[in-house]
Amino acid sequence: MVTSKDGMEFSELQALGVPLDGRAMERSRTAELGLYLRVLESPIDCTILDAQMGGTFLMIPVIIRNDSPRVIRLDQCRIELPWHDPDFRLLKDPRRKVPREYKYSSENAPRLSFEREVALNHRFGGQGRLNPGDSLNGLILGAGSQAIPNQYRDRQGVDVQLLIIDGRGKVYQESPRVLLDRSEQLRREREQRERASARMLPKRKLINQEVLA
Repeated sequence: MVTSKDGMEFSELQALGVPLDGRAMERSRTAELGLYLRVLESPIDCTILDAQMGGTFLMIPVIIRNDSPRVIRLDQCRIELPWHDPDFRLLKDPRRKVPREYKYSSENAPRLSFEREVALNHRFGGQGRLNPGDSLNGLILGAGSQAIPNQYRDRQGVDVQLLIIDGRGKVYQESPRVLLDRSEQLRREREQRERASARMLPKRKLINQEVLA
């Protein structure tokens, strides 16, 4: 959602009863139109997964629609997590990898892969032009190096900040509610406890043998 300074000024003048030129008001209204950005209802939930080797993997299904009468360039997409992760990035377009690939994938979620057509990552930057009335819907995929902090529970919902910046520098923001899947981290912690218990067993047996002797 973008707030237009000119639009606010026209509204204030209208409230004061100041007569306004109709064409000027229409130009102001049109200038306020831009991108419609919403989380998309999808079989894939908004999710942040614990990575198998640490870090995270994120999936957000969205719809982006151009409600303005002009072509809009989708310049950048940024995601701000509720914890600090300076290494969080959107997944790279698989066609730009060397060697070239055809599906989105990440070491943070090796069991998951996504056809290029279902993701929007490559639609930002040089290929991100949206004609008036056109829309895009698909997944925004990202990965980070920091694990989900221990203060968050498994299956807990948290808000992230999704920012789309157009070619003119306007920022469109949405705050999707995402589900935290900490199953990998919980599995690692369980395995560590089991290994620690296994290391303690020989010591306990030796102590019992000494007592019996």
